[in-house]
Amino acid sequence: MVLVGDEHQGVNGFAGADMSGMSRAADLPGTADLRLTVTFRCPQVAVDLAAEFTDDIKAAPGARHGEVVPGSEDERLTWLRPGDLVMARRNAPVVSLALKLASLGVPVEVLGHDLTKLLEGHVGRALAYPFALSEIEGRLSEYGMARLQEHYESGVRGKALRRQLREDADLLACIATVAGEVAWHAEQEGARGTAAGVMAVLGSLLGAKGRAVRLCTIHKAKGLEAERVAVLEAEEVMEAGRQDAQRGDRALAFVALTRTKDVLFLASAETSTPHPEGEGNHETD
Repeated sequence: MVLVGDEHQGVNGFAGADMSGMSRAADLPGTADLRLTVTFRCPQVAVDLAAEFTDDIKAAPGARHGEVVPGSEDERLTWLRPGDLVMARRNAPVVSLALKLASLGVPVEVLGHDLTKLLEGHVGRALAYPFALSEIEGRLSEYGMARLQEHYESGVRGKALRRQLREDADLLACIATVAGEVAWHAEQEGARGTAAGVMAVLGSLLGAKGRAVRLCTIHKAKGLEAERVAVLEAEEVMEAGRQDAQRGDRALAFVALTRTKDVLFLASAETSTPHPEGEGNHETD
C-alpha cells in the first residue's frame, strides 16, 4: 500500500478530515517514510515565504527566483488577466471580485459548483419575494437572526456555533453582493430584484469558455497551480497561519503560498505599490 499526502496541506479538518492521518500511518509497523520535500512548481521567493509554515519544503535546483508583489485590494482589478488564479479564505471576496471583473468584460470562472447549491436554499428563504436595493440589508439581517435561532434550538454551542456563524456571515455576504448587483440593474428598468435573478448571476460566474481568471477559496485551490497567483486578504491569511496552534490555518497559508509557478500577488487593503509590470523591481523575500 502506498499512501501519499501532506499534513501541511491538511485544510479540511473543519469537515471532519483526520489531520494526523499521515503521521499515524507512518507509525505503523514496517512502514517506510519517504519524505518528498522538493517542490518543482514554486519559485524560490514563494518557497521562502512558505517555509515559515513548514520545514519540509525546498526549491528545486535551478528553480526560478520568481516575484512576490504586494499591492492594494484595488490594484487586483488592473493586475489580473485570463489564466491567473485568485483565492481567498472566504467565499465573499471571491464572489465580489468575480462580479467586478465580469462587469469589466474580463472572463471569470468561480471554481466549486457546490457554491450555488449551498447558496440556493439561503437565497430562496432570505429573498423569498422581490426586493429593492434598500431592502437587502434588512432582509439578510432578519434571516441571519433566524439562522442563529435555528442553531441555538438545534443544540449547537461553543466553538461549533462560532464556526457556523462565521460560515453564515460569509454566505450572507455573498448573497448581499450579488443581490445588490441584481437589484441595481432591476431598478434601472423600474423593476425589483428576485431570488431567481440572484441565482442566475451566480450561475453565470461558474463557467467560462476559453481562458479565464479562475477564482476560488483556498480550500478548493489544493492541487491547482498557475503562473500568476493572487491571494486576497493576504495579511489575514498569513497572520492566522502564524497564530494557529491547530494547524488548520497554517495549512491554509501554506497552500495559498504554494500555488504559484512564478508571480505571487499578495493583496491587502493597506499596501499600495506600482503595477507589477511597470517600472522598478518589486521582489521581496
